[in-house]
This record gives sequence, structure tokens and C-alpha cells, in this order.
Amino acid sequence: MVTIFCNYAEYFLVVIAVGLLFAPVIHYLINDWVARQREILSSFTKRAIRRYFKIFFFNELGASKNPKLDFTNLYNKRFGRRHFIIPAICLLAVVVFLAVPISWTVFLWLHKESNYRLDLPPLAVAAVAGAYMWVLYDFIRRTQRRDLGPANLYMGSFRFVVAIPLGFAVAALFKDEVGVAIAFLLGAFPTDSLFTLGRRIVISKLNMGNSQEESSYELENLQSIGRAEAERFADEGVARILQLAYADPIGLTIRTNFSFSYVVDCCSQALAWLYFQQDLAKMRRFGLRGGQEISTLVSEIDKLCPSGTRSLEDIAKQAKKCLELVAAEMKMDAQALERPMREITEDPYTCFLCDVWCETADVN
Repeated sequence: MVTIFCNYAEYFLVVIAVGLLFAPVIHYLINDWVARQREILSSFTKRAIRRYFKIFFFNELGASKNPKLDFTNLYNKRFGRRHFIIPAICLLAVVVFLAVPISWTVFLWLHKESNYRLDLPPLAVAAVAGAYMWVLYDFIRRTQRRDLGPANLYMGSFRFVVAIPLGFAVAALFKDEVGVAIAFLLGAFPTDSLFTLGRRIVISKLNMGNSQEESSYELENLQSIGRAEAERFADEGVARILQLAYADPIGLTIRTNFSFSYVVDCCSQALAWLYFQQDLAKMRRFGLRGGQEISTLVSEIDKLCPSGTRSLEDIAKQAKKCLELVAAEMKMDAQALERPMREITEDPYTCFLCDVWCETADVN
């Protein structure tokens, strides 16, 4: 057994490296992917499903008698685990292609008398090792956050492919004795940061002027979105509040890997921002954070909400009083303020978000 291990030690190293890299991916697909699917599918009543199909996939539902099943099939068709197959194969091919010569080189360094077939430069080995460190760390971190998608596997493959040329390019800017360390330590930087660093180096060396810091994202105007969240939305093509207001929340949830409830809340705020913009901050003091809360207020004014322990008349009076206070805070006429509120309330996207958010009775 010891002899076999010694003779094929480099291949055991490859198997361990590949297995360790794919372990977080397999864990995500077996456990966390199922949990995310359950989180989204359980948020929809039949009424919300029908409204979702009507808004985003008008021709998909038809006269089906089982919208729940149709919704599940649509979800699996768009976001099923099969979408991980091709990215995983690409990543496996790239990792094995690089890991085999790297392991040969490492064992050649350890056993000079051995006759291995390939001896790579130390800088190339360091660059690939640094890329492996980053990709493995990224996969573990994303699995912990339930934030792993097919695109992340493609990005892992891309990071390995560019590791060696990027390592040589950056190391050339430093002295030879620190080149190997620099090539490895590049693995401590996210891929986006490396490209930012590369652009700054090129600008500096070519005297193209000082690079300007990126301006703030429009989405940062919403209460629940900071720079990091705005960047993740922008990466998926949603850089404007208007785009967010009318985005498919399921597709956006899967692509950004945010929680479904968080995306719904962001879309609700975006719908209200389109009408009130900066004044929306004043409305939050009265519990009106977005389209969902505004819809609830208008429904109470119209006495359409369940009364609970209070009469419908009491609910309407309180809602009217709240409207007057908000109007006074915004220095507007109450009737003038009520008009955009009703536009928001009657927007089909607001109706859909309210159906998803509220515990609506399940109707056929």
C-alpha cells in the first residue's frame, strides 16, 4: 500500500485537490439548493402564481388545473440543478489539466532523482496555487451564505485559466526575488479587484491620468441597498431603480442569490421611489416603506382590508389620518398625495408583490 501511494502520490494529490474544491459545490446542490427552492415555492399561493404567470410568463400557464405543479416545473426548467452540469464539467477539466503538471512539478522539487515528465517554473506553480486558494475559499464562503450559482463555477474556471499569465504580468513589475510570492498572493484578491488593480497599473504606467472612483449607484438610494448589494444587482443588469421595480423577483433572487423576501422588499421600495424619490424617506416615518405598505394604506382608506378586532370605519379613519399626516410632512395636499398612492396600488406589479408578501387566502 505504501509503495502504491509513493508511486502514484502525485495522482492522489490531484484527487484530493479536485475533491476538496468540489465538496462545497456538492454540499450546496444537495442541501442549500433544495432549501432555496423550498423558500421560493412556498411563498406563492395559487393566486400569486396566476398573477406571476400573467405578468412574466403570460403564455405558460394556460387553462391548467394545477398551477402549483406548473410553477414548480417552470422553476426547475429555469433554475434547476441541471444548469450546474456544464459549468462543473468545464471547471473539472480546467482543474485537472492544471493540477496534474503542478503535482508533477511539486514532486520533482521534492525528489530530484525522480523522472517526472514536466517541470513548470516556480512562478507558474505559485500563480495556480494562489488561484486555487481563492476559488476554494470563494466556494466555501458562498456555500455558507447559500450564494452559489452556475456563473460562479464559470468564474472559477476563468480564474484558473488567467492565473499563470496574470501572475507573470504582475510579477514582472517587481523584483525577481519577490515575484513568486506576488504571484501566489494574487490569490488573496477577488477577481474583480484584480481587474481593478490591473487597470490602475496600466493607467499609471502609460500616464493616462488618474483613475476616477466609481460614482455611487442609483440603487443605493433605497433603504435596504448598500454599495455591495447595488454592485451585485448591477452585475445582473439591474443598475437602475426602474429596472428593479419591474424585474422578475424570482429570476433576480436566483441570479443574485439574495433571499427572496429581501428582493421582494427591494422591488416594493423601487416601485414607490419611482413616484416619490427622495420624499420616500419622509414617508418611512409613517410606516410607508414601499409599494406594499402604500397599497395596504389605500386599501384601508377604501375599507377593503379585514377588520380583525376593529371596525372597518375605525380602520378607514386611522388610514385617512395617516394620509393627512404624511401629506403635511411632505407639504402636499392630501388629495394630491393620494393620487400617486393609488397609481402605485393599482400597478399590477404592486398587486403581485402584495400577493406574495401577504398571507393571502389560497384561491383557485
